[in-house]
Amino acid sequence: MRSAVGGSGGWWCRRWLAALLVLGLPVTSPQDPAGTAPVLERASPERCYNDALAALRDRRLEDAEVAIETLGVRGGPRWLGLRDFLLGNLAFARCDRAAAQALGPEAEPFAFAPAVASAREAAAAWQDAAAQRRDWPAARRNAERAQQRLARLVEQQQEAAARQRAKRALGAPPPPPADPASLEQRLDERAAAKRGSRGAQPRGVQLQVERDW
Repeated sequence: MRSAVGGSGGWWCRRWLAALLVLGLPVTSPQDPAGTAPVLERASPERCYNDALAALRDRRLEDAEVAIETLGVRGGPRWLGLRDFLLGNLAFARCDRAAAQALGPEAEPFAFAPAVASAREAAAAWQDAAAQRRDWPAARRNAERAQQRLARLVEQQQEAAARQRAKRALGAPPPPPADPASLEQRLDERAAAKRGSRGAQPRGVQLQVERDW
């Protein structure tokens, strides 16, 4: 089963939407929580489809998700393929947005994670869409494109991690170079100390020698 597009936030958004539709309550835009601009209330599947396309075109991704999920609820099984296709479009748009941030000059390798996850979601959604019809070349091509994008993002993430490791290695201060003169002097001092300890005899100590007479 394909995971929820957009992570836990997208999952709760769809549960919220389904509950409103089941109860017959107005569905409002996530960008208008006060409900002053009701949208998609009693909308036909065709209206939901067109609203989703318009929101995707305008990069209003939260509104697009509401319209797409409403399409799935109101349209029934006949519209599930188009719903999955649009979910792929939505995930790929999120991938574009996240990738633009991850490729910034100051971005860290972990910034690629949302883009990677969204590319994976897009591929899965378009694969689900392709499975809904006997022949849907556009869905198959899009799934392949998402897989290629996913592979490229993983590669870029690894390259960013390698650059970060190299930068940290270059930033570490090198050990100070050894002074040959001082090193030779210390070696001479140690050698002289060893010779002195072997040849020296304590002062004031006279050896008792046994005599025969």
